[in-house]
Amino acid sequence: MNMQLPPILRVSRRGEFLFMVAALVIVLAINVPAISQLIRTGGPLYYVNADAEPLYLQFDTSVNTQSLFSRAGQYLVTLLHLVGVPGGWINFIFDCVCPLLFLYLVRAAALALDFGEVQSGVISLLAALGPVLTNYGNPLLAALYKRNIAHSTICYISTPWINAIPIVRTPEPQFSLVILAIATLFAIKRKSFVSLYCSIPLLYPFVAIPMTFIILTLHIRRFILSSWAKAGVVAPIVSYVLLSLGSGLAFALTAKSEARAIMAPGHAPILSFTSIVSIMLYLTLRSLIRPNLRYPALILALAPMAAENLQIITGWLAQPSNVEQYAGTECIALILGISIMELGAPKFLSGVVLGLTLLLFSSSCVRTYHRIARTPVLDSKLLAALKTDARHVVVSDGYLARVLFMVFPKEPRTALDSCQPWRFYVPFNSQFLEDPFEQYLDVRNIILRDSRRSTEFKELIEFIDKGYAHRNEDFKLYHIGRKTEFAVNIDVASEASRRKPSDQRLIYVTDEKNGILSIDP
Repeated sequence: MNMQLPPILRVSRRGEFLFMVAALVIVLAINVPAISQLIRTGGPLYYVNADAEPLYLQFDTSVNTQSLFSRAGQYLVTLLHLVGVPGGWINFIFDCVCPLLFLYLVRAAALALDFGEVQSGVISLLAALGPVLTNYGNPLLAALYKRNIAHSTICYISTPWINAIPIVRTPEPQFSLVILAIATLFAIKRKSFVSLYCSIPLLYPFVAIPMTFIILTLHIRRFILSSWAKAGVVAPIVSYVLLSLGSGLAFALTAKSEARAIMAPGHAPILSFTSIVSIMLYLTLRSLIRPNLRYPALILALAPMAAENLQIITGWLAQPSNVEQYAGTECIALILGISIMELGAPKFLSGVVLGLTLLLFSSSCVRTYHRIARTPVLDSKLLAALKTDARHVVVSDGYLARVLFMVFPKEPRTALDSCQPWRFYVPFNSQFLEDPFEQYLDVRNIILRDSRRSTEFKELIEFIDKGYAHRNEDFKLYHIGRKTEFAVNIDVASEASRRKPSDQRLIYVTDEKNGILSIDP
């Protein structure tokens, strides 16, 4: 009697050691920018890998965005703040733990699917790093995205839009990808969809929606229409309709007026760049994919397109570029992984894909390092001011204004943080949030009436003014250019002119000397 060893026991000690080394090198490469800042500052961390990270690493915002079926990862951010961990260190912890867990979990899932130890390791690597092939980190696709924006073709086709790979964006979709990897491993081992369905409330919507389309389709085909010859064609259609109806009902019951204002109503379809690439890869590499994985791979390729076109039934377009960035790029990476790592695949193809992935990933790490390496060290007086009176600290550098709150736990944002309009208008649970607009008007008036300061802060103030005026409705990636008229909800200059002069004292931070940032007297 032949007994098959569990997948993890089929891995040699040498293979286990090599994978461990590779995983640690990847995690180290991701975190070199943070480690370099930590060495330079001697403790304080205030760095981000992606633009939106500061918004969700701040304590007040985390408390008000934590939610099942939306942002379950925020519960961890809030908990870490409560036990005394600053936002910068929270980012660092997530960036160390989540990629490492994801690499091992995906490898375990691939082993459970009977891929060999080398194949499983490379599939894991591609799942973690492969999105860099088709996001903004690829210079060819970055040029395509810029052209797409400039010529308004973004209305018809959605594309990935940031260069950070999904597994390094804190806390979402990092948290969701780890939860999804755990659920997938259980599903494979138990041959059941239960764990995947149970994971849905914990997932970021831009991961949950395409994933739900996939498991619904596979479930319907396997258990409901298994005896019907056309089940493979009907199952994704039924899945898409059910998902659209469910999403439309949820939107109708829960969406506030602020959420509706930043979306574009309409039923016109949209093309998904990542689905198009995935389908082309599937058709090209289909013969390399195992027969039992071909249908799941096809549904994986269709998932971004399905998730981005719910508006055909619901009537509301829901940020398709985020599906592209956080799910679509992963779909491409997984299709590549399960095809080029099959035993019959040409070795040169595997080498080209892996080489390009590592090259683009290294380039992305270098760019992040240079951006973070230039951030100045904070002197002791500025650190004291941030700890005791951050709300009155004003920084002329827009990037620093967004990240200096990350130095201490539960720290409020600095006075000119450009995320203010997002917190003011995005429909968070406002009972925990102070109103930032009144404070902003006072700060704005004090600065602009000071001839010595007004020029330095003019650009940043104009940017924040625009965010308040349009409620961020003009952020094109919400509606991919399908909205062309934006109401001026607040005339910021008029509101400011009606304010009584404020006697509050501002703590100015405008000077950087010899790489040290200090308070400007």
